[in-house]
Amino acid sequence: MGAGAGVVGAVGDGEAAGGEAADREGGQAAATQQRRVAGGQQDHALSGHDGTQPGDPAKAAAAILAALDAERTPLRLPLGNDSVDAILTHLDGVRSDLATWEKTARGTDFDAR
Repeated sequence: MGAGAGVVGAVGDGEAAGGEAADREGGQAAATQQRRVAGGQQDHALSGHDGTQPGDPAKAAAAILAALDAERTPLRLPLGNDSVDAILTHLDGVRSDLATWEKTARGTDFDAR
């Protein structure tokens, strides 16, 4: 997961946060403050990371365009070594589990008549 991943800023007004009409001014002020804090947290979390991530955005864009132009567009397109490695590791685990339990899994059909 890249730097700054998982950072989420919630933005809402006083009404969306459950404020009453009488509290509208206070709710709006609180919501404005929440937006400032969330924005500052995002800026801090992302500062200093631009250009240090392993992925090249231009290459990712080119890969996406190539996939879209392909005769058979992939359902999923992992981008980057970390993505491919994670998927291959997951598939290795699935294959191992299946190999271990294949006989049991296949043995659940009705017997041939």
